[in-house]
Amino acid sequence: MPTSRQLSDQILDQVFKAIALNRTPGYHFCGNFLGLTFEGVGGGHARVTMPAHPALIDGKGCVDPCALTVLADFALANAVRAAATPTARLATVSLNLQLTGEPLAGDLAAHGELEGFFAQSTGRLGMSRTRIMAGDKVVAFGTGTFMVLPAPKGQTLHPIPWIEQPAPDLPRPAIETLSVPEREIVDRSREALENWVRADQAQSFWSLLLGADVQSTTPGAKAVLSNGAHVGNRVGHVQGGVTLGLALMSANAALGDQWRCTGVNASYVSPGIGSTLLSETTVTHRGRLTAVSRTQVLSEDGKVVLDVMTHHVRVN
Repeated sequence: MPTSRQLSDQILDQVFKAIALNRTPGYHFCGNFLGLTFEGVGGGHARVTMPAHPALIDGKGCVDPCALTVLADFALANAVRAAATPTARLATVSLNLQLTGEPLAGDLAAHGELEGFFAQSTGRLGMSRTRIMAGDKVVAFGTGTFMVLPAPKGQTLHPIPWIEQPAPDLPRPAIETLSVPEREIVDRSREALENWVRADQAQSFWSLLLGADVQSTTPGAKAVLSNGAHVGNRVGHVQGGVTLGLALMSANAALGDQWRCTGVNASYVSPGIGSTLLSETTVTHRGRLTAVSRTQVLSEDGKVVLDVMTHHVRVN
């Protein structure tokens, strides 16, 4: 059994590896850090795998659900991108997940498949579905819709570099070569590692790196996420799967350990921009066996970024 020091060293190595990989344009720190690997991307299909790295394991010995949401978003989006262009910018419009209750144990694999493009839209709205496996167990399945958008003015978008080839094993960058955003990631990571060790690994390192301050409230719960290079996508907005993970954090906190989330229905309203995002959850129904909550993720100026309904079942 590895010691906390050995696991901390592995996690910090993963942080530096992701920083090194992120210097090749077209991807972002989140995807590189989570180790998302692409297989069979093309013809409206995408298979995305995520290894059960120590950084992603929660206190129950499973992959953190807030990493699952990023994996689902990538599988659904890249099934659409595979039928568009490798450099396509996709805005998540909706994402729906059904969780089966099977533990998120071991490496995860998400199979995305394009269903087509909406026939009557002025823009190009792609529709896809996914099934996520842990070994031979289905842990989740879902659907998503994505609008194909042009690159932001003045920006050139590059294709994800590791789709047709595996990510290289790059040397660890020296501290003195780090840019300001890279140093911020390292500083956040060191602080998250200290908290992770202090809490005896009760939470995943990934959730601590996200830095969401989750608190219970009278109607439910709230969580605040600091924006930055550790959660940004190619154009600097908070990555869509991370935004959904933030909503799931506050939804789970609102109901507590007696409940498990079974379904997520998310509508993306506006980009996740600004220095912070606030997730607010209100429990709208709490019955004997089932519960429902509504979560809104807001930008710092109060604009709705994400609107989510979650369904839960009592487990004890």
